[in-house]
Amino acid sequence: MLMFLALAVMLRLAQMAMGEEYSATGVAALRESKLNNYDKMVLPSGTTTVNISEITVLSFDLHETEHLINVHTWLNHEWMDPRLEWSAEDHPGVEFLRMDPREIWKPDLTVYNSADVKDYMSEHLTSILVYPEGRVLYVPPVKIRFTCTMDLTYWPHDTHECRVSIGSWVHHKKQIDLQVGSDTLKVRYWRVDLMVGKS
Repeated sequence: MLMFLALAVMLRLAQMAMGEEYSATGVAALRESKLNNYDKMVLPSGTTTVNISEITVLSFDLHETEHLINVHTWLNHEWMDPRLEWSAEDHPGVEFLRMDPREIWKPDLTVYNSADVKDYMSEHLTSILVYPEGRVLYVPPVKIRFTCTMDLTYWPHDTHECRVSIGSWVHHKKQIDLQVGSDTLKVRYWRVDLMVGKS
């Protein structure tokens, strides 16, 4: 009996050392349990903090005479959703869950100074990653078209300071607390195409 227990313990230790095997069935069952009775229209908590940690600018177009800017970017933001927590010990081998953004709650971010009344912030629906502690990470490609009043007195040697205002369309600050990084927002430039014209 003691030998059997010793072998069982050794086998368990070997499994832990090698890492648990990924189970598609286990992931599917975990996803189903998390989404069962999940209401994506309900805030995760009384005050949900949404942290925008990084913006990667892929390209932007500056239209000075029209006072418009088009930006194509990756918007890195995350929040906590306690309803999506799970025990990593109970689900070995599952480091994160991949979710469709239409399945779970996500902040209704929009551009307040948008230049397009039909499309305030065009977002391509990419997968959302959910981690055991309930942390939700979403990095969608986003196209933003917003207004910026520009002084062309010294064109083409002019400089401009443009601001984009982003926030929730429905919820106030006590419901969705939008934060920008820990101290400052990290902005990366992948590729920049600057189009300047006075036509």
